[in-house]
Amino acid sequence: MHPTMRRVLYFCIAAIGFTNAFVFLAISAFLGGVASDIRNGHYYLNSHGRFTEVSRPVYLYADIHFWATWVLILIGSFAVGRGVRLRRQL
Repeated sequence: MHPTMRRVLYFCIAAIGFTNAFVFLAISAFLGGVASDIRNGHYYLNSHGRFTEVSRPVYLYADIHFWATWVLILIGSFAVGRGVRLRRQL
């Protein structure tokens, strides 16, 4: 693959990762926080000390999206570094 195309690909991957972070923030604000606690079969999201009870599927979605967001941020950070290094080489 041509280096210029690789650089564009790296920056697109980074943009996806960081866009997902903003989407995560919006969704967690809408839902009431991030997956926090399971007590007696009740599922809770937490936002700044305020707990919101949700269903199990919503809790699982919030938990999976939280961890996926961290992974995508790490991949996006790596992609930015590679893209910047490739831009210097060009």
